[in-house]
Amino acid sequence: MKPIQQLIEQKDFLDSLSSASRRYATAWMAGQDLSLFVPRSTFARQAKILLQHGIDITKPCDVTKSGLVRFLTVSEVAEYLKISERRVRDLLHRGRIPGFKDKGGSWCIRAPFTIKPGIRDRDLNSFPVLSLPSAY
Repeated sequence: MKPIQQLIEQKDFLDSLSSASRRYATAWMAGQDLSLFVPRSTFARQAKILLQHGIDITKPCDVTKSGLVRFLTVSEVAEYLKISERRVRDLLHRGRIPGFKDKGGSWCIRAPFTIKPGIRDRDLNSFPVLSLPSAY
């Protein structure tokens, strides 16, 4: 199999594929497990087609080396959000920011990312709402 970086550097590589195969190749290079989303027969057919082009979609793609997906470090996310690195790690640990630890134990956050809202202990609707004077 060709290394993923060589495949990406070939400008006309994806253009040589059919539109369906191009979709599957692009999704695989982005880290998607295609066997979870398509029927077995379709997966087997596309695996056979893409294997002829040097892509084995039956094995997961190492997205950290593909260059298609950008991963941010804890310090980059902290700088962007203007919060401390410790707070970013806490949000990662609680699952509010999606991320994973690489082999070295460092957090990797896929860009773009979303922050899930936190769950509060008390029901916020139970607090009285202050009404504004009619002058506003």
